[in-house]
Amino acid sequence: MIYFDYQYLLFWRQLKIFCKNRTFFASLRKTFNWFVSSINAGENLTNIPKSLHMRLLYLDTSPRAERSISRRLTQSFISSWKNNHTDDIVVYRDLGHVTVPGVEESWIAAAFSPPETYTPALTEAIQLSNDLVKEFLSCERYVIGVPMYNFGIPSGFKAYIDQIVRVNQTFTVNSQGGYDGLVFNRKMLVITARGGSYPAGTPYAQFDFQEPYIRAIFGMMGVTDITFIHADNLSMGDEARQQSLTKAQAAIEQTVKTW
Repeated sequence: MIYFDYQYLLFWRQLKIFCKNRTFFASLRKTFNWFVSSINAGENLTNIPKSLHMRLLYLDTSPRAERSISRRLTQSFISSWKNNHTDDIVVYRDLGHVTVPGVEESWIAAAFSPPETYTPALTEAIQLSNDLVKEFLSCERYVIGVPMYNFGIPSGFKAYIDQIVRVNQTFTVNSQGGYDGLVFNRKMLVITARGGSYPAGTPYAQFDFQEPYIRAIFGMMGVTDITFIHADNLSMGDEARQQSLTKAQAAIEQTVKTW
């Protein structure tokens, strides 16, 4: 038996000081409580509750269906991942076909007001955002399929990002006026589909507003471990297209093994 109630209380009080993200703290506390109770009960620790398995958020952002290359490649990764990680929980959201509404005035009013001051209208305006933030924070890994539109990202994906970038929930402003992320210990995989190619150090790199933006906005929230797999040159002829798809598929298979 393990008895350390007083030390246990002090441990969590100190940990809470460092954990600004309350969702992360609650998840960590839940895991630790289960671990301690299992040891006290003499249980086999291989019988892990489903709620403690890793959660992966899988986002499709292309408005296309069968013709979407980003969907096809992302689905390939997810299928292989499930085969190799059978206990993981995959949460799916289709941002290309079920679009998230954009930010409106009532949303802004709610996002920057204390919840105790909400009117019914403000509560309704911010509810979807709260749900999306909760879903985002509940997952440890993110897999996103993103086509390049006009050198950037689809509008539906931008609307989703606007809903989850929330002060004091996914980021905070420090005393120097900078940004501190509140989403810790996460990994993100972004699989893109592009008509051209925009390698760093070339004249074409200046047109890439896709990868830099994704790295910047999610990095501001604390997600800095981001891997990109680009299926590029898709509009540059059959040979270039096939070479790129083959290369992207090989990268996907390797990432499943090492990510």
